[in-house]
Amino acid sequence: MLYSIGCFGWIVDGISAQAVAFGSDPYYLSMKEDNPLQMRDQCIDYGTMIHAQLMRKKQGTLLNPQKQRIINKYMGDKLNKATLHASVKDIWVHNLQMLCPNSKITGMKWGPAFADMCYREKVKLVNYPQGLKAIGAPGGLAAVSGIQKNAIKVIVGDRICFWQQEA
Repeated sequence: MLYSIGCFGWIVDGISAQAVAFGSDPYYLSMKEDNPLQMRDQCIDYGTMIHAQLMRKKQGTLLNPQKQRIINKYMGDKLNKATLHASVKDIWVHNLQMLCPNSKITGMKWGPAFADMCYREKVKLVNYPQGLKAIGAPGGLAAVSGIQKNAIKVIVGDRICFWQQEA
């Protein structure tokens, strides 16, 4: 009988919630090369889960896992504009889910549907950046891309700091 056994895994730092995948098996290497985004997300998930376990043992309380995933993604690449834009979207979705727990919001609704969703869920938009068109251009975050990178860094960074203080 012939067996093909591959060995690979993750090294996880429970404090920073950072994880790195490793392995030398040819099948693993080709999987990693063919699926870089999934491998990155899996590292984020493992880092988040181990960090959550550590925090649970240390404090008896646990930061919301969705918030922790957003924090980990941001901390992993907080200077990248695409990461900042994704973090803005993730924070908005999370906040809408918290404001409207009975609704089934799983993603941002762009275009005219964004304003309709806010109206339907009785969400009032406060401090929306002056001069920024309502979110709605085809392509999702097109309006958000009009916000200067430094402003997005402040928006996301402030929310991340606030969440980290909850833990």
